[in-house]
Amino acid sequence: MNNLISFTEKLAQSRSHLIYTLRGKDKLTGLDAWWIIQIDSQKEPIFLKLSKKGHFNIEKYGKTLESGFGERPTPKILAQIKAKYS
Repeated sequence: MNNLISFTEKLAQSRSHLIYTLRGKDKLTGLDAWWIIQIDSQKEPIFLKLSKKGHFNIEKYGKTLESGFGERPTPKILAQIKAKYS
């Protein structure tokens, strides 16, 4: 049984192409920030258009998997996301 992947894990892995890293400024602090998000597949076309224009509410288009301050996620965080969703 330990070799079986749960339905939730399979679903997450099948949606790995919907994971994006966004960079910008935190609205509250003005500091550099990043977000790793998984977009709802039906909302992806709208998300892609809005992401080129600037500010929008990420949570309307998917869920935040990780976020933090700085210019980009650490290699450790990227490796964790890749292991979980690839």
